[in-house]
Amino acid sequence: LFDDLEVVDNILKLKLKANQLGIFVEHITAIVKTLPSVARQVFTYCISQGDPSNESAKDKLQVLRAVYMTLDTKDAAATLASSIIALESEVIELGSKRDEIMSQYKALH
Repeated sequence: LFDDLEVVDNILKLKLKANQLGIFVEHITAIVKTLPSVARQVFTYCISQGDPSNESAKDKLQVLRAVYMTLDTKDAAATLASSIIALESEVIELGSKRDEIMSQYKALH
């Protein structure tokens, strides 16, 4: 599992060209279908990615939505909530990001 987490982490950090997002999302959702346990890592990474007004953060939101839709509804909600709690417990200064995170979460429903 640790090797899987490291691989997923490296995949999430890839810098994408504009035309690569679709295939990237497909690959991430395929990984989550095979290893649902990495969904929390994907959610946490996507949520923690800065200003939602920049294109990279918008891409991360698209990944987050796709992974959310890949999982069972209850599992997706619980995993996303767990990711938000994990970010809070890491003493990350979310400041105004908290409202943005919550609005992004609400946009998934």
